[in-house]
Amino acid sequence: MAWNNIPAWNTVGQVGPNQQTPNLSAIVQEIVDRGWSSGNSMVFVITGSGQRTAESHDGSSSGAPVLTIEYSTAPVITIDDITVNEGDGTATFTATHTGANTVGVFTVDYTTVNGTASSGSDYTATTGTLIFTGTSGVTRSIVVNILDDTEVENLENFSIQFTARSNPTVIITDTGTASIVDNDTKIITNGVTDYSCSGALFDSGGTGNYSNNENLIYTLCPDTANTDIKLDFNSFDVESGYDFLYVYDGTTTSATLIGQYHNGNPPPSTITATNASGCLTFRFTSDYSVTGAGWEASISCQPRGPRMNIEDIMVNEGAGTAIFTVTHNGPNATGPFTVNYQTVNGTASSGSDYTSTTGTLSFNGTSGDTESFTVAINDDGIIESNETFTIQLTSSSDGSVNLADTAIATIVDDDGIIMTNGTTVNTCSDTFLDPGGLMIIATTRTSYILFALILQIITLVWILLASMLPMAISYIFMKGLQHLAH
Repeated sequence: MAWNNIPAWNTVGQVGPNQQTPNLSAIVQEIVDRGWSSGNSMVFVITGSGQRTAESHDGSSSGAPVLTIEYSTAPVITIDDITVNEGDGTATFTATHTGANTVGVFTVDYTTVNGTASSGSDYTATTGTLIFTGTSGVTRSIVVNILDDTEVENLENFSIQFTARSNPTVIITDTGTASIVDNDTKIITNGVTDYSCSGALFDSGGTGNYSNNENLIYTLCPDTANTDIKLDFNSFDVESGYDFLYVYDGTTTSATLIGQYHNGNPPPSTITATNASGCLTFRFTSDYSVTGAGWEASISCQPRGPRMNIEDIMVNEGAGTAIFTVTHNGPNATGPFTVNYQTVNGTASSGSDYTSTTGTLSFNGTSGDTESFTVAINDDGIIESNETFTIQLTSSSDGSVNLADTAIATIVDDDGIIMTNGTTVNTCSDTFLDPGGLMIIATTRTSYILFALILQIITLVWILLASMLPMAISYIFMKGLQHLAH
């Protein structure tokens, strides 16, 4: 802004029209339009040729230059921030005329601007013009299409900006931000039950790391009737031995524990609910230091077909055989089907403790039907602790049959008799053990050996000290005589 033809300032302390700048309202308005707000400073720089002398505040407070701004409440267009689910289809913003009325109708142009959300993949780029009547309080809507992709994403956002107005007195500096919540992601959140058959389940950190000192309980249930939640782990990183993910087959942590997982014991690639609700419950705990990337697991729902259940058993080593019973639970099948099974070593070994066995069971397709098979148990004559092996159901002629259940057989050793209060045993060939059995005997013997070694060491040290004691006394006596002589 030009400030020309300034008369001479010949009088000390002169204050008047000749010392006033031109009207700066256009400059001030431009600064306000760019986002200036009350309480902030403005700086004006005066440059040019010629010379004038003016008193500053530091020289004389009465002569300090003063900036005088006269203003009136201007018409302002505001727009709200919104949050929208990715699957909602549209995001609706509301623009409101606030402040002073205007003289007549005016228009405001707008456009969408990318943030972390990108037009074309997350939303549809949109521009347009709003028409306002000029009366304060009138609202107008802006609708933007939201695109539902299948990518697992964090919260994303874009904004609406006003780009022009037909009335230059209208302030259009406000912007509206839309936050898009991904519907393909479930985050483990304390106390929450989610329902979904798609997307992915993440730890509390989402695509980042989880936090320290967490203790979260979360339940995931199918959103489709007669289905079971199925998780396929794509990645897993939980501090070994200190942070733990517990998975339960049901709606609470009172349900059957499927497993306790960390980097030292990662989860299987797939976990499927087998309970009546079809839900899985998760508990995650972390300690005070060291975090990891957590996990990402794809969510799907497995149609609830026939389900095979097999019971755990306990058998005496001398029984000769272990009998397993498999039951068809859940809905009826479409017809007869077969199920294959196999034995798998645990602490018991096939060949020495039991006979490796495979086979096929035939079911009639009706829920409640049961079939049994036997596994030969070998009596080896060796004193042992209890040992186990597992039965796995490996395949079925009907692909809808759920074979997730397994059975553990515990073989109780019959080659040692453990002393038990009030019990009478008749035998002529067994080994008699104290109440602790093998483990206590081993521990007791080890403790006795260690005690004996420590006792021998103490005895040797004592003998050595005793042999040196007369020499030490003689040395101290001679030193005492030497001091007396001096």
